[in-house]
Amino acid sequence: MTDFLKKFTSIFVVDDGDNKVKKGESRKPSVTSETSSPAASSPISSDEMDAGSSGVPAVSKRMTRMLLEAMEKQNLPGFDYLEFKQALLSLKNMEMDEATRYKSVLTMSKAMGGSLEEIKASGQHYLDVLRAEYQTFQDVLQKRHKERVVAREEEVALKQKQVAAKKQMIERLKHEIAKLEGEVQNIETDIKTARTKLDSTKESFVATYQHMQNVIRNDLERINRYLTSEKK
Repeated sequence: MTDFLKKFTSIFVVDDGDNKVKKGESRKPSVTSETSSPAASSPISSDEMDAGSSGVPAVSKRMTRMLLEAMEKQNLPGFDYLEFKQALLSLKNMEMDEATRYKSVLTMSKAMGGSLEEIKASGQHYLDVLRAEYQTFQDVLQKRHKERVVAREEEVALKQKQVAAKKQMIERLKHEIAKLEGEVQNIETDIKTARTKLDSTKESFVATYQHMQNVIRNDLERINRYLTSEKK
């Protein structure tokens, strides 16, 4: 972690319990001069950084560091908003009202060569830095969404279409199979009928054949028996 991050992370992350949000409660913004700028919002405790069970999106330590790194790259020289905010936090536990704290830090900043205009301008500058980072994040997020969500949704739609086509094919095959099974059953019935008829015809033919054969053989036997002497 760079010296800049070590120095200014405490502006946005404070390890105390004063700013904790109880589960089921929403944070109520204090109506003070400190809330006049989004960049000057109340510090967020470490507990809130990891919170999220209440359903409210949790502030991320990693994202805070990323945004601070962007602010570091465009940090303004001299006593600017960041130094002002840090000095303001250093007076937090002192027995003075909020207006006195702000005025005290402004007096200190003037002694160090700063001015109210520079502090306000630098605050707006850091808001612009954050806004640019937000836009970059949105662009990257949109790209990731297209790659990881839209593309996958299109893949799901294609797979579902393929599944529907396969189901239709299965139904068509089931119909064809049922039709073929019916034809097979009809053919088997025809075969059984034909086999029965053939067996019956065969049996009838064999019986007729054997009968006629026996008739002729019996006649030949009798001829040989009774008419043999007639030759002589």
